[in-house]
Amino acid sequence: MLRELDVAEAMRTTNASNPITALVALHKARYYCTDISDKLRLESAEWLREHGHPDLAGMKILPRGQLPK
Repeated sequence: MLRELDVAEAMRTTNASNPITALVALHKARYYCTDISDKLRLESAEWLREHGHPDLAGMKILPRGQLPK
């Protein structure tokens, strides 16, 4: 679900109220998930940054090229 950003599955399994909420949640989770490639995590960081979203803790997304541990 995180690798593909499967919004439909996220909505089904989390009871998200709308697809945008589900997409934001997927990007935030993917940003922190160390079990997937840094490439995907960096893509999510960039998406969150471009759309003005903070991370899961409400903190600013790290500078380009940096990921949370």
